Formats: sequence, structure tokens, C-alpha cells
Amino acid sequence: MKNSHHHLIGLLLLFGFASVAYGWLFAYVPVLQYEAPDCFFSFGREFLLEWLDHPGALLLYAGRFLRQFYHYTWLGALVIAAAVTAFTLLLYLVQKRLSPSVPLFHTFFPGLFLLVLHPISTATIGLIAASVAFLGYLLLPGRARRGYALLATVGLYFVAGGFFWFFIAWVVAAEWLHRPWPSGRLFKILYPLTTACLPLVGYRWFFQVSFRVAFVYPFDIPRSFLDWAFFSYLVFLPLWVGIDWKARLERFRYWPRSAAAQAALLIGVAGSLLFLSYDENADSFADYHRLYKDRQWEAILYRARRDPSPAVMTQFFTNYALCKKGRLLDEMFHYPQTWGTRGLVLNFPEELEAQRKAMYNSDLFFEMGHINAAFRCAFDQMNQGFTYANLKRVAECNIVNGNYAMAEKYLNILEKTLFHREFVRRYRDIIADTAAADRHFAHLRSRIPTVEFECDLGIILDLLALQKSDPGNRLAFEYLTAWCLLAKTSLPLVVDNIHRFAEAGYTSLPIHCQEALMLWESSTGTAIDTRGFAYDAETRSRFGRFMQQLQRYPSTSGARVGLQAAFGGTYMYYCTAFVPPREGTPSSSWIRLGNELFFRGEVDEAISCYRQVLWKDPESFEAHVRLGNALMFQGKSEEAEAHFRQALQIRPEAAGMFSSRYKVRPGRDHY
Repeated sequence: MKNSHHHLIGLLLLFGFASVAYGWLFAYVPVLQYEAPDCFFSFGREFLLEWLDHPGALLLYAGRFLRQFYHYTWLGALVIAAAVTAFTLLLYLVQKRLSPSVPLFHTFFPGLFLLVLHPISTATIGLIAASVAFLGYLLLPGRARRGYALLATVGLYFVAGGFFWFFIAWVVAAEWLHRPWPSGRLFKILYPLTTACLPLVGYRWFFQVSFRVAFVYPFDIPRSFLDWAFFSYLVFLPLWVGIDWKARLERFRYWPRSAAAQAALLIGVAGSLLFLSYDENADSFADYHRLYKDRQWEAILYRARRDPSPAVMTQFFTNYALCKKGRLLDEMFHYPQTWGTRGLVLNFPEELEAQRKAMYNSDLFFEMGHINAAFRCAFDQMNQGFTYANLKRVAECNIVNGNYAMAEKYLNILEKTLFHREFVRRYRDIIADTAAADRHFAHLRSRIPTVEFECDLGIILDLLALQKSDPGNRLAFEYLTAWCLLAKTSLPLVVDNIHRFAEAGYTSLPIHCQEALMLWESSTGTAIDTRGFAYDAETRSRFGRFMQQLQRYPSTSGARVGLQAAFGGTYMYYCTAFVPPREGTPSSSWIRLGNELFFRGEVDEAISCYRQVLWKDPESFEAHVRLGNALMFQGKSEEAEAHFRQALQIRPEAAGMFSSRYKVRPGRDHY
């Protein structure tokens, strides 16, 4: 069989291999990348013009165009396979022009590396562009070839940016290695010098970019050894082609002689590289993400039970599924909760990480009915760039709020995409009929918070606003209660709001709330008014056994190991054995919230906020004084005086602040 036939069969096998790999084993690559801003593409002049302010603009534009097909995983796999196969074919044709004999290994090994390292990345498309330009150079005769090289270099710089250096390196190597010295001496000397000045021209007159960007963008400097090896090999491509690899390799005793054996070796190498690059965590996340988008809550819980994971996104998906099934406050601690409140609502302190996860919070708040919070999360993610998801959410939020003109702005953008025009048509039909819009969004509009707070408490303030505006909003109430349980330091909010369970439709206290209340009674020595709710006998018995066995373990690490088998699914175990990430909410924010509630006349809620501060910081002077104020206003003078005395012990010099004539009125900011 001819060598060309071997390569044709190899290309077909490569296409099939890549399609299967990224349609099955590596399906998480297109799934996760599609949620990123670098997959957003919109037809039209405006979107194209956004890319013309730096070198390599059309290369990035082409990458966005191809990645939009990740909308369907199977289609994304075919696009990846086609791109890698196209590069391998071009590589073969280039080598065929430079040498009559091209070994299989020499052609397909770079293609397999590209498949593993850079599927449908800027590197893949940039190398394809450079290969096409170099193949055109090789197809032309002597002088025409050199004139073409000059023109192609200029065009490639503007089209592919930093990848034009590959073309320059290949042309220089081909001229010096495959042409006699007297032929084109002036071109051999001046070509690399003049083309190296091209980025300086772009930097000075065409692009308002940094010096480094003008020279290399959008090519990324390799960070790993494999990347360095891969790109170094490609730079010296004409040099490798000039070596008689067949004769050299056949000197090795165990080198495979037949094409079939070489193909088997290539497949083995490709399989090994793919296996080493497989990311189990990303695959698991993509699977959860698919189930989450399909709203398969039981499937999420089944997977979480079968393969418990400490990953924060697994915790988020699990908690959301539990809430949708109405079992969050009864079963949440049956699953790992190592991330604390960050696994309930993705409140990361790092801004970039928070923006990446913002759409999941937007989904959560949109479902609860806090449209402004959902809008804010989606809009924050736009700081990284447009995605199909954040554009849809911003449009939906504007429609729910009745801001149809602003919604039309985002629908116009989505209308120019390939796979989301049906979404635009459906919502435009709703906008056109006001009565239909009222019916469609009635359940969301009824949940929009009517209460606003001026203090800064982050995400929990949104949950408080939802619960206070609509006590029957069970989703918001469960998330707020779960947040208090996970934070540990917010147990006073649970204790002081037991009456809210009846308002939310509960006929009995959830299991984990019972455990938390009994833990509070045990630690404070005070009985709680459960407002007609009773503790289950089984829960009370389990709590008693836990407290007895806890005394056997003087250290937290010992309790974590010793109590896990019998009590691993309880709140007592979580509260004793785990230290979740510390919340960034300062005590002063809770005090400001308490003050705001007190000035509105909502004294009981204000007291809850002050108790929340003292639970975390018993030495807070201001919290003691503010709590004393509130208790004094309710006529509970003995309790108020107790807190005033504690405040004086903390700060004796403040004695002049208190007197027997002390009075406080809601609506005035004084002690």
C-alpha cells in the first residue's frame, strides 16, 4: 500500500478517534467551555469590529465562531476532530513538499499532541493559518515564492498575530536548508530582519496595545514542558523533515517496521496522553452541571450518595437538589458540607472566582423571586464577557421587572446568535402581549422583595429581604435557615425565628433544626420556646447519645474520627467536628442591620441581630449596649441592666453613658 494511502487511513482514524474522545471521555471540555465567555459569538458588523483593535483579531473571531458549536456536545466533538485533522493534513502536505518520504509517526505525533493540549484553542487555529500560508509558499516557484512570503507575512500578522513567527521560522529554515546559498542571498538576510520589524509598525501606528502584545498576541508563552516541546518541534519543522528518519529509526532493534505497527504505537501514545490529561474533577462537575440544567434532582442526590465529594460545586448542586425536593433541612448533613455557607450560596471572597460562579447564584435568586439579586449576579459575570446564559438572565429579569425596552436590547444581541433565536422569539411574543407577560411571570412578581436594607451583609441580606417580604417563600426560608446552620455563629437567628416555620408551612420542626436547638439549649443552659413544636423522641435520644459519647474525645480531630460512624449525618457532628471557611461579614454590619430594624420599630428582629453579634463576639461593647437599649424599650429592665453591666466591664470609662434616668426610643440613634 502506498504511503499516501497510509496517511489517508490515518487521517480518517484520527478524525474518528478525536470525535469519540471528545464526544464521550472528554465530553466535559465542550460542556464546560460553552459556559465561558470565550464561546460567545454573534453575527453582525458590531461584534466583528470589537476584534479589530489588536493583532490576530480574525484568528480570535474564527475561534469564537467554531466554539459556538459547543452548544451541542456531539457537534463540538466533531468540530474539535475536524480542526485537529485539518492541521494534521496540512502538516502532511507541507512535509510532502519538503521530502518525498514522510513517516507516519512524523505526521501524526504533532496532531495527537495538539488533540490533547489545545483542542479548538487559539493555538490550533493559529497553527492552521500558519500552515496554510506556508503550504502556499511551498507551492510557488522561486521568485514568486519570495514575493508571496513577504505579502503573506504581513497578512498573517494582522490575521493571526503572534503565530506569524511560525511562518517566518519555517520560511527562513526552508530557504537556508532547502536552497543553495547563492540563491536568494539578499532575501535570506533581509527577510527575517524586515519581518521582525512588523510588530514595531503595528505597535507604533496600528494598534493601541502594549509592546509585548504587539509581538506575541494571541500566542501564549508555553508554561508546561509538553507545550515547550510541542511548539519547539513545530518551529524547527523544516529541519526535522530534512532528516532521513526512516533509516535512523530502523537502526533501533525494536522499532516497528510495518505501517500497522507504527499506527498501533501512535494509538497507544495518544491513549496514554489522553489518559494523563483526563480531569476527573472537571468530568464530575460537567455531569452535575448537565443534571442541574435538566433539573434531575433525584439523579443529583443519587450521584452524591454514590460518590461523596468535598468539591464546593458538588455541595452546591446537592443542597439545591435537596431544597427542590423539600428535604434540605432534614438531610443536608447526610452529605459533605465542608465548604460551609459557600457550598450553599457561592459567596467566594475572591472577585474573579465569584464572577465565574455568579450564574449559579443568579439561578438560585431567580427561582426564589429576588429578581434584582439575580440580575446583579448575571450582570457581574458580564465583567468577564458576554455568555449566552448571562444575556438570557439579564433579559428575563428586565422582562419580569417590566423594563421591556432594556430587555429588547439584550434580545437583539441574542437574536444574532445561531442557537438561541427560539428563546428570543418566545420572549418577544410574551412582551407583545402584556396580559400574557403578567400571567407568565405572576409567581415571580409576587415574590419580589418589598423590603430593602441599607447595610452591607452580602448574600444573606438578600435572603433576609426575601423572607421578611414573604414569610411563605419556603425556598428562601429554607436557604436562610440552612445558611444559619452552616455558619454556626448564626444560630441565634434560628432560635429567635422559630415562629417562622409555621409561617413557611411546616407542621413539624425539621430534623437538623431540632438538633441545632437542642445543641443551643445544651450550650447556653436555657430552654427555648418552640412555639408549639415538639422534638422527636428519636432525635432527642440520638442527641443524648451524642453528648455522652462526645465526652470521650477531648480533641476535635478525635471526635471527627470517633463519632463519624454513628453520627456523621447529624448537625451535632458537623458543628463539633468541622470548621467551615470563616465568613467575611463583620460584626459591625450585623449591628447596623439591628439598628435599622430597631429604628423601623421591629425590635424583636433587632434583638436577634444583636444576639447574633454576641454569639460570635461576647466582648462586643456596642452589641451589649444596643441589646440593652432594645430590651429596655420592651420593658425588660433586668435583662437590659445585665447587658449594660457587661458593657461597663468591657469599657469602664463609659460609665457616664448610663444613668437611672436612661430612656430609649425607636427612631433615634443614641444610647
